[in-house]
Amino acid sequence: MKDFLTLLAGVLIGALFFVLIWGTGGNDNSSLAGKSKNIFDNVTIEMTNKVKVSP
Repeated sequence: MKDFLTLLAGVLIGALFFVLIWGTGGNDNSSLAGKSKNIFDNVTIEMTNKVKVSP
């Protein structure tokens, strides 16, 4: 489980940098960055729900 959390943290940091690099378009859903951010948010929500469910 610890390895999974380490991996998840790495992915979150990587995605955060990705969003920061795209930056200005982050809130614009028509742009690539906006789409990526929406996908990332959905994945993050799913991940946190799965982590909460697992012991």
